[in-house]
Amino acid sequence: MLKTETKRFPRLQRLLKNTGPVTFIVGILLGTAAPARAQTAYVRIEEDWRLEVAKGDGGSMTAGAPHIIVQMAPSPTSAFTGIFQINHRELPTFNKGGVQIQLLKDNAILSHKSRQTASFPSTGDTLTWTQSMSRNGSTLKYRILNANSATWGKISLTVDDEVDVDAADTKPVFDGYSSDYSVNNSAITFGATRVKVLKLIAVRKYKSDGTVDSETGLPKTVYPQN
Repeated sequence: MLKTETKRFPRLQRLLKNTGPVTFIVGILLGTAAPARAQTAYVRIEEDWRLEVAKGDGGSMTAGAPHIIVQMAPSPTSAFTGIFQINHRELPTFNKGGVQIQLLKDNAILSHKSRQTASFPSTGDTLTWTQSMSRNGSTLKYRILNANSATWGKISLTVDDEVDVDAADTKPVFDGYSSDYSVNNSAITFGATRVKVLKLIAVRKYKSDGTVDSETGLPKTVYPQN
């Protein structure tokens, strides 16, 4: 077949002479392959949360219940974890009241910040906030945005640290993000009977091209558990 075709197409005859039949046929197959489409990476994740406290224990001689911890991570297998402590502050020494955010790597504290000192009052309160993780180059930021309650007013906090990115790892930082991780690793750690509800309301995933994906299947409730 190749001998016959070369008589009809002189250019083909010249190419076969210079490259050989096998090399030329492989070249045709490679040349017609469709280029792979690059996926747009997520660069920021935002979670909206709501906490309703029925009755705080803010007396000067009490432990200041309830205590709440909400977590967030780039993915369930990531070395990094963001923690939002509500109505207590663990570092540098434990204190009731106020809020604190922490950024950890392999369970070691990288950075933390605290705001306010008051405890939830006996009349109860509602706290709403957005927690966010974002990547800008080699910097990972964990933020609490637009936190709002009667007890503390409006609060925003940010902690960040340099992320060591392995050049051989081409996965986006948030490609394995899971809202289930946030829900399953958040809890009322003390005084749960004083809490009405703790739930994740909404999740937004921001891509590097500016588009946003909203997660379905929400809200997800941490407390009370069914």
